[in-house]
Amino acid sequence: MLIPFTKNKIANRLLVYILMFSGLVTLVITSIQLSIEYQRDINSIDEQFLRIEESFSKQIAEALWFFNEKALKLHLEGISNLKDIENLELSGEGKVFISIGQKHSKYSLERNLPIVYISENTKRDIGNLKIVASMSNVYSRLINRLIIILISQSIKTFIVAIFIYFLFHFFVIKHLSSIDKYLKGYEVGKSSGYLRLDRDAQHSEDELDQVVISINDASNKLKDSYESLEKKIEERTSSLQEALKEVKQLTGLLPICASCKKIRDDKGYWNQIEGYIQKHSEAQFSHGICPECSDELYGKEDWYIEMKQEEQKKE
Repeated sequence: MLIPFTKNKIANRLLVYILMFSGLVTLVITSIQLSIEYQRDINSIDEQFLRIEESFSKQIAEALWFFNEKALKLHLEGISNLKDIENLELSGEGKVFISIGQKHSKYSLERNLPIVYISENTKRDIGNLKIVASMSNVYSRLINRLIIILISQSIKTFIVAIFIYFLFHFFVIKHLSSIDKYLKGYEVGKSSGYLRLDRDAQHSEDELDQVVISINDASNKLKDSYESLEKKIEERTSSLQEALKEVKQLTGLLPICASCKKIRDDKGYWNQIEGYIQKHSEAQFSHGICPECSDELYGKEDWYIEMKQEEQKKE
């Protein structure tokens, strides 16, 4: 089964970072390796110049002193057969005596070897041997080595990165998807069960186990809070319903006497208006007397007339 790369955004970023970092490390290590090999090849050419000086300088000096052209050519041809040597020029007194090979490489190393003839009573500088070593083989070897290292390292890096990607998916992404699916389907009022990851038991708790424990603890706390809230709502609802039962309201059409203002109940009895209202509501009555009734009842009394006059003076 192929992993949907487009969905695993974290794993995709991890893969990109691994490839980028591995590529950078590969380039650095390759540069170091090539630098070491380049210096080793340069040292090898220098050592070859030193061996030529140690092995051939005396023979060339003797042949040149006696101007044995045949011996000189043999010595120079022997040197030209050595690795990376492409041109030799034997000169003396401002002119070239013998030239072996041609200088055709773009990059090369040159070494001038003084030819000194030494005898019992004589030590004389009689010429110069110019040795040209080609760098083409050195650079060719480096390029081949670079290609081999880059290809091998790239393949190794890609295989390791893909392996890490699959490991990360197996150990992390798959379980994150399970956690996401559980949380999306979680409902407080319904029993969603505990979150469990599909993997073998671990010897010790890791980060995923801690996340699962925290989610299950939060789920339990949320469930307890929800049940407590539901219980409180039920209690409040019950209390409200009881209170509503006790509330008395006057509704509908009330028959009332046009003269004495008594109210007829549903049983046909006539009741004082205040008694009827108190019986069918929470209202309480206190008695007083309005100005119109006061005038009607006490309007002819002297004390009432005097009280009215005093009130008018105050106004």
